[in-house]
Amino acid sequence: MINITDEHFDDIIFRNIETDEIIDIKKDDFTNIRVKVPAKYDFQTSLTEQGFFHADRMLKVSINLRKIKSGNIKIRQNVIKTNDYKDEIIKISSKSFPVDRRFNINREYNDYISNKIIMQRIDDLNDFYVVLFKDIPVGFAGVDEIEKDIYEIKLAAVDEKYRMTGAALSLYSYLIDIYSKQNGKQLIGWISTVNMAVMNLYSSLGAVFSEPSDIFIWERE
Repeated sequence: MINITDEHFDDIIFRNIETDEIIDIKKDDFTNIRVKVPAKYDFQTSLTEQGFFHADRMLKVSINLRKIKSGNIKIRQNVIKTNDYKDEIIKISSKSFPVDRRFNINREYNDYISNKIIMQRIDDLNDFYVVLFKDIPVGFAGVDEIEKDIYEIKLAAVDEKYRMTGAALSLYSYLIDIYSKQNGKQLIGWISTVNMAVMNLYSSLGAVFSEPSDIFIWERE
């Protein structure tokens, strides 16, 4: 399996590769390349020899929606599905992913480029689930149905100032509740192994972790 997408941000010509095969990667036309591969030694060796550096390790997180019991849902704050609040979503996003290697594709972290990529990801999604605290939007999640009855959280964040209000728990619990009521099978996402807060949140909601994957990045000098 090899999936490749190409994007252009100002003077950044970016290729994103996801593969479970060891391949030779041509760099001629690109300034930045991000590769996601299984977390195995052979991939690490091959990509290091090709000039890539190891940037992150991620885990797939899965919640079995068929096993959810309604009494376990913990929704403390109001959550709505809307295409409003885009400016607020951009503001929350711009300060929520300072070292996230989905968006930081340079060796050194670059807020300007990462924000360009984040805004593109926001534009790629239609509606968002927004969690409100006293009518203030404090977090969001963008979700796609990637297969029948399987839903993936593509982008989500909660303003750090409001995390103690239970906003994140309310948001994720609402997603579980709404998709389980729609007879969904799974709610999935990908998280960095350094993001312990989100890992603990998912664990409290009955998630399981699998498919450890390494992120490698190459940047033209």
